[in-house]
Amino acid sequence: MFALASVTDAQGASDVFPTVIIEAMAAARPVVSTRLAGIPESVVHGETGLLVLPGDTMALAEALSRLIEDPKLRLHYGRAGRARIEQHFQIERTVAPLVDLLQKTSGASIKSTQRRASQSEAATEIAYLIDRWPDRDLPLLERELEEMKRRNVPIAPIVCELNSRARYTPAMEKMATSLEFLPDPMVIEAEWRTNHALAQKLEEDRAQQSARAPSAIFLRQARFALVLIKLLREKNVSHIHATSSRALVCALILKKLLKVTTSATIEARPALPREWIQNALSECVGGRLRDRQLAAGGSFLVDKTTFRSAPQRAIGLVSKKSGIDLTAGTRFWQEWAELLVRWSRGDRKSNVENRK
Repeated sequence: MFALASVTDAQGASDVFPTVIIEAMAAARPVVSTRLAGIPESVVHGETGLLVLPGDTMALAEALSRLIEDPKLRLHYGRAGRARIEQHFQIERTVAPLVDLLQKTSGASIKSTQRRASQSEAATEIAYLIDRWPDRDLPLLERELEEMKRRNVPIAPIVCELNSRARYTPAMEKMATSLEFLPDPMVIEAEWRTNHALAQKLEEDRAQQSARAPSAIFLRQARFALVLIKLLREKNVSHIHATSSRALVCALILKKLLKVTTSATIEARPALPREWIQNALSECVGGRLRDRQLAAGGSFLVDKTTFRSAPQRAIGLVSKKSGIDLTAGTRFWQEWAELLVRWSRGDRKSNVENRK
């Protein structure tokens, strides 16, 4: 039999659609795995194998024991798995619909590209980099995006990683359709390996820095940056706002590669060392901070959307449950919107010239 105990790691990455399971079923092996991502699409619980919750070691042990003790069940699941592969995963069945889909959409894609090309080069967007979403460290992000939309600030919110384990509030569900998500980790990793020279250059640049971002955070954000390069160019982005200290690592990489301006919001409990944050903020035109001492120059606002003290946390909890922002009023969001627009327009001309 074949067992694959897939889980989600600390960074939120996981198996997406493990090919090894398909190979095992093609070899008529009963499969024991977990209910994660696309695994249930291939393994039918109780028909071609057994599935348990990710991280449930007792359930996994019981499933393995059940198959070890029952040869007839192993044989039945193995044959059923082989039959399922023959029915649903033959190359003729999987490739033909894909070819048909590409042929139907290619014409529409060409027209869409032509429309974008005909638009004014002066039209720019502000990229909001969101490291992970939903994120409990960014309790009012949905409200912030709504406030910017209300003020017609041209924001492109981009989520680098979906937090699939989070609970979604009505506000999050409403906001999800307006967010843009990066590809799954397999595609991101392929992009990183394909751009070996640039990846190596980024690592060399980090090695020369006196205050460095932790290796794990840097490598993760650098992978996001390589995928974002083409996307941000297509959107004609002139300014990148990092919504957290982790996202700022990515934003500063893109700043060098795309010649754009950057700003940042630093959360109440940053994931990066203080020395690194201070150096990083010196490269930003401004942002939002709880601690004024983090930045010496630039246009930085005191951030009213994070909660450090007990009273602030209580107000924040009420804000999240009621949907009414009790921490940051209209004046605060208006000032923030004006700063974003000013930063995006202030460097527009040089950005266009750099692209040329």
